[in-house]
Amino acid sequence: MEGTDTVPSGTLDEAPSSKITITYPSGKTVEFGKELTPTDVKDEPQVSWEADPAKYYTLLMFDPDAPSRQDPKFADVKHWLVVNILGCDVKSGEVIAEYAGSGPPQGTGLHRYIFLVFEQKDRMEFDEPKSEKGSRANRVSWSMRGFMKKNNLRKAFAGNYYVAQWDAAAPADIVDEILASKIIITYPNGKTVEFGQELTPTDVQDEPQVSWEADPAKYYTLVMFDPDAPTREDPKLADVKHWLVVNILGCDVKSGEVIAEYVGSLTPKGNGLHRYIFLVFEQKGKMAFGDEPKCVKLSRANRIGWSTREFIKKNNLGKVFAGNYYLAQWDESVDERRKHVWCQEEETVCFFLFVTKMRQSEVTREVSFPDLIKVHEQQGSIRLIIKNPPPVSPTRRPSLLNMHPYYKSPVKFLLQLFSIIGLNPMKRTLLPLVLFDLLSIFATLVLIAMQFRYNVTTMKLFADTVESLSTTTHILIKLLTLLIKKNDIRELFKQMTRFWEVEQFDSKFQRECFGELELLGYLTKTYVGFCVPAILFFVCRPFLMDDLAIICYVPQFIPRAVFAVYNSLLFANIAFAVVSFDTFACTMIVLLHLQYKLLNKRISLLKLDQVDERRCLHEMGRIVEYHNFLNG
Repeated sequence: MEGTDTVPSGTLDEAPSSKITITYPSGKTVEFGKELTPTDVKDEPQVSWEADPAKYYTLLMFDPDAPSRQDPKFADVKHWLVVNILGCDVKSGEVIAEYAGSGPPQGTGLHRYIFLVFEQKDRMEFDEPKSEKGSRANRVSWSMRGFMKKNNLRKAFAGNYYVAQWDAAAPADIVDEILASKIIITYPNGKTVEFGQELTPTDVQDEPQVSWEADPAKYYTLVMFDPDAPTREDPKLADVKHWLVVNILGCDVKSGEVIAEYVGSLTPKGNGLHRYIFLVFEQKGKMAFGDEPKCVKLSRANRIGWSTREFIKKNNLGKVFAGNYYLAQWDESVDERRKHVWCQEEETVCFFLFVTKMRQSEVTREVSFPDLIKVHEQQGSIRLIIKNPPPVSPTRRPSLLNMHPYYKSPVKFLLQLFSIIGLNPMKRTLLPLVLFDLLSIFATLVLIAMQFRYNVTTMKLFADTVESLSTTTHILIKLLTLLIKKNDIRELFKQMTRFWEVEQFDSKFQRECFGELELLGYLTKTYVGFCVPAILFFVCRPFLMDDLAIICYVPQFIPRAVFAVYNSLLFANIAFAVVSFDTFACTMIVLLHLQYKLLNKRISLLKLDQVDERRCLHEMGRIVEYHNFLNG
């Protein structure tokens, strides 16, 4: 090796006395100074040398020409390091740096990739940081001479090397041929994609502009995918579909049909570098891709475990027309972005799953369930689709006798209900309602215990006021549910429209969605609001009148006519006030509705048949009347 211009000056003081035999899985062999392509050398090779089977050796591969031979400011780059090899059995050694093939950047010319073997005096301890295959940590600006000196490795026992430069091949385990053309990819932040360049997830979070040398009269398919999920070493979840647009006329992506909306890189922490590959295929004409499931931006349904090769074969797309790819790994922005992307789907699916069970809706659309409810363990999917049902407007109050048609017993229903309350998307919805109802019950009990103005007029007004206050809270919670993480109702409607693939989110569909929420509110308040009062009344019984206690024990089990047996309209109204928590909520929600109209006339909120401005004024009139009565 000494005497050729492909050995960096000063790298070796003395030429190795033996040659390393190197054979790649591609069938290529390494000869002194022979040029190979990055595709040829992408996989770990078989190596051997004339070794003493009783001695230990160190095998090293490095690039002294980073970023270029003219300016090697990042040299050396460690590509492979195995120590304590017994004889020439590399598998017996300790891997310090896993094998990484050649990846010289475009425009940096030929790089030299040098293999050296050193004979050790014995088995040794090496204080050297590890480097995984998908990572360049502890590889760049490494010193081969420093390593030799530190570990007292003097003369190289054997050696070999090849040269390589950039080529336009996509990763060869994904695409079988060299790409004929390059896709020009530019992100909104100005970043461009070059073959094998590393970008951050933040760089690529927004949909890029793409172009290629296209025939303006022909149709093309554009696909972007990740073949390295969860890791390059164990891609059991590959491929992950990140973007798929078909029937693109020329290179005008906007003219195409979007099958999978763009999602940027979201590589999990500790999974190393992932490849994100863009490919363009020329279609024979405009094609139908109706059996390819859609993927909306905020959903991972139908993305994981997808097969690029199967898609190519199934649609007879043939050879790749153009391509490009970049590398990316986890950074601090990923965790937060995963929350706002994948988890929005989880919360939405979980919430609508619960409501759908309550409604016994038919199942017609495919939705991947999240880990949140323990059904997504093998990327399974279940058919779950809501057919737009009529609005839910219960004409009678639910009770323990009729509120569990979907569960065999009230106990099972309660267990299911409180398990849902514990989930993140539901917690913000139900807990404030439960807390408010408990406060309303407590206030009612205090007033009763104080024997507050026992006359029919007072109690009638009091009952109406408590009823109105509760209903306001009910619909207020409904509004807060819709406003979670969003300040714009129309934007939320837009997202829900995309999730359910509804062409137009009209007022009828709005009422149906609000009907789902209304039913959920009724279910919660029936079980929480009716069981807790009975317990509280039992505790407070010594402080109450006997007749009143009896009535309050059975507010939902005895028809209102039974209360008349006691000849006490007063007590009947008190009992009704304790168990009725719905009317007053309409007042504040309509006031909020009016407020939104004043603040933003674009928003039309809560167009429920039963809630209008006239009712709002009526409810407010009752509250003012009661307030004036008390002050008088």
